[in-house]
Parts: sequence; C-alpha cells; structure tokens
Amino acid sequence: MQEKAGRRLSHSGLLLFNFACLSFNAAFARDPNFSTAVRLVCVLAKFNCTASFVVMYVQAIEVFPTSLRNTGMGFTTFVATCVGIAGPHLVALGWTYDAR
Repeated sequence: MQEKAGRRLSHSGLLLFNFACLSFNAAFARDPNFSTAVRLVCVLAKFNCTASFVVMYVQAIEVFPTSLRNTGMGFTTFVATCVGIAGPHLVALGWTYDAR
C-alpha cells in the first residue's frame, strides 16, 4: 500500500479510518443493540492503530534527522502510550460522571 499510495497518504487514510471507528464507538457505545458491532469496531480500530504506527515508524526516517531520530521516536511513543493508558479511564469517566 505504501509503495503505490505513498507514506503520507497511507498514514492519513489509516488515521482517518481510526477516527471513523472511534466516532462510531462513541455514538453507539451505550446502545445494547450495537454491542457486538462496537466490539468488532474496537478490534478493527486496534488493528488499524498498529498499522498506522508501522507507517509512522517508516515515515519517521524521513521526518527526523539521524541525530534526533531516537529522541523524536521516543517522545512520540511516550505520548502515544500516555494517551492509550488514559483513553479507557476517560471512557469510564463518561459512564460514571453526568456533566449535565
């Protein structure tokens, strides 16, 4: 896919698909009729997230110069891990706290 479409278009498409999956889950997470679909879309989003990280690692070779590559990749991986850890807690907060 990267050879035909390019790295930036591949990465953008994967991230856009992730956005669509997570938007679907945000819209239908509380509806019991969509519980199986929400689980399936979560698995697709996780697979897609892994694919987008693979493209990101390949693209990072072009973005960061050699002397800063380890620092740049370490920082972006740190931020991604923090967001990944905080995500389920924010979802749980939406279930327990009524903002109205």
